[in-house]
Order: sequence, then structure tokens, then C-alpha cells
Amino acid sequence: MPEYFITGVGVVSSIGVSKNEFWEAINNKKEVFSYVDGNKICQIGEGFLDGIANKFNTDSYDRSSKILLVAAQQAVEDSGFLINDLNTYRCGVSVGATFNCLESACLLNKQALTDSPRFVDPSLFPNTVTNAPASRLSIIFKIKGLNVTHSAACCSFLDALMYGSESIDVRGKDFIIVGGVEDFNENYLFSIDKSNYFDNEVSFIGEAGAAITLESSKSIEASAKRYYAKVIASHSLAGKFTGFDDLVLACVKSMLDKAKINSSNVDLWLINFFKPDVLSMLKEKLNISCVYSPVKKLTGQTFSASSGLDLIYAIGLLNKGSNKMIGLINLDPSFKCNSIVLTK
Repeated sequence: MPEYFITGVGVVSSIGVSKNEFWEAINNKKEVFSYVDGNKICQIGEGFLDGIANKFNTDSYDRSSKILLVAAQQAVEDSGFLINDLNTYRCGVSVGATFNCLESACLLNKQALTDSPRFVDPSLFPNTVTNAPASRLSIIFKIKGLNVTHSAACCSFLDALMYGSESIDVRGKDFIIVGGVEDFNENYLFSIDKSNYFDNEVSFIGEAGAAITLESSKSIEASAKRYYAKVIASHSLAGKFTGFDDLVLACVKSMLDKAKINSSNVDLWLINFFKPDVLSMLKEKLNISCVYSPVKKLTGQTFSASSGLDLIYAIGLLNKGSNKMIGLINLDPSFKCNSIVLTK
């Protein structure tokens, strides 16, 4: 079975703007939040992104592009991989983003209505499309291989990771930047169906950018480099099921079959949602005792970045704890589920 290695990590969130800050904040249960019209939110600190705009000349970039750019730069530098003219076509970008263009689209439409379409600021238009962050990563890092955006809310990041893995396996790529991002704006705040996306544990939103670099076994062997984790197997499933328990069961079983392991081989199972019936079913049918990931309680619901933050948390546990294999189960209320297993 093909192997994929996570060699770089980057994160920008309300509780930390680097991997070490993020891991330390979770260990210390750090909370950073504010209120907008009575709604609790988790935002990245004011002024942090200003320096980024100056460094990369990104004044016209929207907030989500800047957030993801910082996370991706951290991950690429962490990996030590040098993108050049010889390998650029074997590199790619796979990003999860869902609600990131709402603010820019509203601004553009407002200008068109108030000033007429002839006088709209043309620099606003590139920010109105969901794939703006991914496209800008390719521009900044001069990547000429694939560029893909996945919009599946809470499943976006892991969808992006799975596509990156497939690109290494099927398309012959060696290096993929995998990311997920959401930025805060009031349109985002008031357009979300809170009854679906909030559970008993978390009822507020946040913004964040998560990025990892994924490399092929060939790339790892050629450079003899260290890596954070190896992706054993992953699986994504969506469709019409009688309930979330059937969906999650089918997804996790398929992933375990791919990995050719038993659930007992996994030291820790993390889950990103609180549904007692699903947790009971996993214990009964697969003997899996899941731990609710602490990340969302501290960062808020970050949608496209959420499973990326959980993955980075799991990477920290693998490298700083006694766990040798960790499984992640991620559910989106639109009846989609991702599962993945990592090992050292």
C-alpha cells in the first residue's frame, strides 16, 4: 500500500500562531475569545496579519488568503523541501475552504449596487471565489502542478489531504501543500445554520488556518529527512444513510480494512463531534472508545480548518506522547464522514 508522510506543520489560530504555540495552548486549555453582537467568537489577534501583507505584498488579498499563506509558509519551511524549476510540476496545492469568500462577495455586490458595476474596484473580484487561497499559494510558492479546492465544510481539510495522497499515488506527485482555512466576518457569523453545526460542547465560531506538507516515500528516501507522521489509511464517505451512526460505522470500517488493522491497534481515537448514539455504536460494534477532541472547545467551530486543527493536535500527541498510532473520525452534518489513521 502506498505511504504518505507529513513532513511540515503550520497553524494560525486564535490560541496560537505556530505549531508549538498551538500545542502548548491546548495543553494549557488556553481560551481567547471576544463578542460580536452578543455572539462569542474566536479571532486571530489584531495586527498579526499586517506584517504578513508587508512581507508578501498581499495588500489586496482577503483575510483567508493571508491566514492560509502564513500557515502554509510555516509548513513549507518546517518541511525543508525546496520548490524549484526542476520539481515544481511534481508539487501541488490541495486546500479546503467553504465560507471564506462571503465578505468579499458582499463588498463587491454592495459596490455594484451603490456605484454601478462600471465603477466596481476590480481588485475585489479575485477574493470573491472560494479557490482564491489555494490559487495564491501556487503563485507565492511558484507551484505549477495541481491546484484544487474542496468545499465540504467540516470535512474540507481531510478531503484535501485525501486528494493530496491520491495525487502522490496516482498522479506521480512528490510534494503537496494541504491546507484548510476560514476567516471571521459577520456574513459568516449570521449565515451559518447553528442548529446543524453546533453541538452540546461547542456553540461558537472561530477562524483559523491549518497546513501540512505531504510527501511521497520516494521524496523521503531521497533526502533521508525526518517526518512527523505517516498516513496509514484514510477514507471518506457520503450519501444517504439511515442515520449518522450507520454512516460513521461504514466509513471507519472501510478505513480499517484499507489499513489492514484492527481498531485495537490504534492507541487513541479522536472524534470531532458530540453525538452520544454514535459514540455508543462505535464502542459496541468496533470496540472503539473515542475521546472528544479538545481543539474545537478552544478555537470554536472553524469548519474547513477544523479537521486540520484536529490533525495537527494528533501530530503533537504522536511526537510528544506515548501514543504510537492515532485515529481521527470527522463528521459533517451534511451526512459526510472522514476517518484517518496516523502513526509515527
